[in-house]
Amino acid sequence: MKIKRFAPVLLVAPLALLAGCGGGSAAIEFTANWYSAPTHAHIESAREELAYEVKFIPAKDPGNLRFEYETGSYTATLQEGSTLVQYGVNAAGYIYTTEFSIKGSYYLGEEKTDFEDSIFSEVVFLSAAYDLCPVQSKKTYSVTSAYNGKVEKYNYTYTASYNDKLSKTTIEVKGLPSGDIEKTLKLSGSAPFLDNEQFLFALRAVDLGTAVSFRTVNPVTQKKTQIATFSQTESEQILSLEKNGTMTGEIKIPSYTFQFGYTDEQAGAQQTATYANSAAGFRNALLHLATSNAYGTFVYQLVSANFIDK
Repeated sequence: MKIKRFAPVLLVAPLALLAGCGGGSAAIEFTANWYSAPTHAHIESAREELAYEVKFIPAKDPGNLRFEYETGSYTATLQEGSTLVQYGVNAAGYIYTTEFSIKGSYYLGEEKTDFEDSIFSEVVFLSAAYDLCPVQSKKTYSVTSAYNGKVEKYNYTYTASYNDKLSKTTIEVKGLPSGDIEKTLKLSGSAPFLDNEQFLFALRAVDLGTAVSFRTVNPVTQKKTQIATFSQTESEQILSLEKNGTMTGEIKIPSYTFQFGYTDEQAGAQQTATYANSAAGFRNALLHLATSNAYGTFVYQLVSANFIDK
């Protein structure tokens, strides 16, 4: 059984790698760039909040069904979690949450219907010293979706739990009209493994100037796959935003822009992201994100950054 693809909303100095976590020896080195001094090997008092404005650009010719959206919001918060017993040791963990909300309308012919969508996610994972290995995640959807020309409201949850060797994951999807889903997948391979909900954050920990690939599970198909970046280019973002409580005025931020997406047969549309580079003073933060579908493109722009105070 598969989840229908939602058209409007898709959505440290090098540290020693732990072979048991990634399923093998990983070639990717993770760096805690969200600290001002990224040599922090362990979590201290940590809290970061990045806020984004979300705008929608309609497709030029969406057909008989079209969507319009007001300006929405997306917030990503990183904070210290409890000490977790993983891999036979006490390991510090992060809790990373995201909140998305937006109001919109869809037009089927001349008939207009208003709606409000929201998505909340929470993922728990270990520090960069343990390859950001995931422990569990939960995502709650309340979304308006177009599928085969029919628009419906869906309210459901997607949960993934991982065993302490990261050799298997149990997935539960509850609330779908077609029925609940529960399955367990064995995880194997040498590339580092990331939960889908931590991917955008985890990119801050790697070299953004080169292509990277991670093992993951596609939440649409509940199948093992890979998610990869490609077409990296150096770029520059011109932004005016609030940084640690102070407006910056218009500034130029050196950055990297690239595309990313799943590599399986139901990969969906590729997405484009721009991250600050490590020398920009923005701790490799996501600055800009564009996700497209048949009805248009959602554009996320960073408007406020409250970084960890160390």
